Amino acid sequence: MSAIRLLVLGAVRMHGRAHGYQVRNDLEYWGA
Repeated sequence: MSAIRLLVLGAVRMHGRAHGYQVRNDLEYWGA
């Protein structure tokens, strides 16, 4: 799961902090 979190965090940086909230919701949806 750690590797997935790293990939997600990298994506968040690329998209910007503004999308951090949406990504967080996605993590909850995935059950992370």
